[in-house]
Amino acid sequence: MIAPNHIESGTGRILFTETADQQGAISGKYLVKPGDLIYSKIRPALNKACIAAGDWLCSADMYPVKVTASDLCARYLLYFVLSEPFVRMMVDESMRVAMPKVNREKLASCPLLIPESSEQDAIAAFLDRETARIDELVAKKERLIELLQEKRTALITRAVTKGLDPHVPMKDSGVEWLRKIPAHWEVKRLRHLGEAIIGLTYEPADVVGPDDQGVLVLRASNVSHGQIVLEDNVFVTCVIPDRLRTKLGDILICSRSGSRALIGKCAKIDGAAVGLTFGTFMTVFRSGYNDYLFWVFCVSCG
Repeated sequence: MIAPNHIESGTGRILFTETADQQGAISGKYLVKPGDLIYSKIRPALNKACIAAGDWLCSADMYPVKVTASDLCARYLLYFVLSEPFVRMMVDESMRVAMPKVNREKLASCPLLIPESSEQDAIAAFLDRETARIDELVAKKERLIELLQEKRTALITRAVTKGLDPHVPMKDSGVEWLRKIPAHWEVKRLRHLGEAIIGLTYEPADVVGPDDQGVLVLRASNVSHGQIVLEDNVFVTCVIPDRLRTKLGDILICSRSGSRALIGKCAKIDGAAVGLTFGTFMTVFRSGYNDYLFWVFCVSCG
């Protein structure tokens, strides 16, 4: 079974497939054969299409396109529908309805550029080769980014748990995850250094639009790579105590979430985020040591 979520946007690459039973399919109505084009009719801006590699079923969100013309190369057709002009045309057509969706008749009547068969084959072979080379470079860059992120984490960990002098005398910290620390350092509990403040609880009726003079509520989605991002915002109009207003240097932490991956995300409040509030799944730590503690949280909380 092939569905839109099985296809990578813009590349035609199939990420994974599922059996018909896993998808709950009960009909072979959308059976496709090897070499057929499969095009996602939902949200065409996502640019999802692929070539069937076997006898597959496709979901109702896909259009199976059987390439019957003897002078049309399926790989060339795939690259054509992935091209920017075709995607833009399909997006324009889909925006005529509430849920962006490509009409079957519009897709069938779309004009195609059809070079001679030999030129189609040459274009498809060229794009296969060049996109594979680009994909290989992307994979290498992604691996390099992973290694740099690992190095960054190791650098932060070393600095906040061992200090900057590699020759300083060490002692047992008494904390399992810290192990040995510089002999002249102290171990203290956070409650002795500052205050952890749980975020604002508000009702759905308190939520307003961005133009209704509400106060922005910082949530997990507003924390990215250690920084505050003012996107995907929620605004409320309700009474907000002063202690629940963000202050410069506060550390905002995702303390509760339905996703384990989000727990521990943190960022320091900068000038653009002062005076806002934060949701009940978030915690602010407020102290005079936050310039240092932020880096400790980056290690201990993720």
